[in-house]
Amino acid sequence: MNEPIEKILSDAVDGAPCDSRERIGSLEPPELNRVAGELVVHGLLVEWGGRHKNQNDQRIDRVLDEIGGGSKRKFRRKARGKQVSWFKIASSILGVAVAGLVILWLANPKGDLLAATDSVEIMMSATLDEVDRTYRVHVVEKYDSAELSADPPEEREFERETVDEATLVVRGLDRFVLIHSPVSEDGRVAGCDGEQSWSFRNDTAVYISSDLEHFRNSLPREQGELPSLNIQKYLSQLKSGYRLKLLPRSKAGRNGETLSQLTGVKKFKDVSGPKEIEIWFDESIGSIHWMLLDQLPQGRGEPKSILLELVAESPVSEEFYSFPFHDGLNRQIFTE
Repeated sequence: MNEPIEKILSDAVDGAPCDSRERIGSLEPPELNRVAGELVVHGLLVEWGGRHKNQNDQRIDRVLDEIGGGSKRKFRRKARGKQVSWFKIASSILGVAVAGLVILWLANPKGDLLAATDSVEIMMSATLDEVDRTYRVHVVEKYDSAELSADPPEEREFERETVDEATLVVRGLDRFVLIHSPVSEDGRVAGCDGEQSWSFRNDTAVYISSDLEHFRNSLPREQGELPSLNIQKYLSQLKSGYRLKLLPRSKAGRNGETLSQLTGVKKFKDVSGPKEIEIWFDESIGSIHWMLLDQLPQGRGEPKSILLELVAESPVSEEFYSFPFHDGLNRQIFTE
């Protein structure tokens, strides 16, 4: 191919010149797959950048209603305006209900538990596949001021960091790119190419680390933390730290797939991770379509609940997971 693929991709994204479509059509299949996948990610970012907050809330409500979790979000939203006494009564009722659920789960036949555990293994195996999956990240709920302890002044400056409406692209065990949406206002991009992890913002140098996990939930220069979006980590926690319940073939996916639902409730308070995890997945291949992380640990303005929504399985290039692909400024590089 005579013309660099990066030039064709850039022109297609910018909308010029007018013959971009013909130039893309002349590509060989491997190159065409790369352009298609990366334009999918770009299209998602453009769409989210122009979306109003109310539209985001409405979309989250629709997605949660689709997977059966909308009532929980709406109940909490209404409950914020209630008096404390009503909150205590509701908490007591909820505590009794949770206790009842725990008793029922303890009484589950061993076969059901084995089936649930096997489902976790199927999903963990699927995350190791060399398949590019793109997820949309929704912040479903934040902790309100009454639920948070007072933060030191130096920590408040990190409250603007958010993963709401971010794009997460993953491949296998150690390749990912997390592109923050315009909601975060700082253009942060982080990722890992399998050899080093990296992170930068609009106006900063690139920070790299030989620790492949370093920038999954940390900010450069020890500037704070973000909620972990490591899907393999949560699946690993499910196996030992959560009580599991499997609802086989509980709903149909958007493309006709038969999806099962796995719910995990934390066994003990000292287990790290969210209080509850709900996953809707294709049991035949293990791909996760939705993952709801509910009641995450508090800290530095982190959200209370996060939803990961599968939006594409289009292939991207190997270079997509390296920082030079996303850095057009030839930034300085610092090692952490």
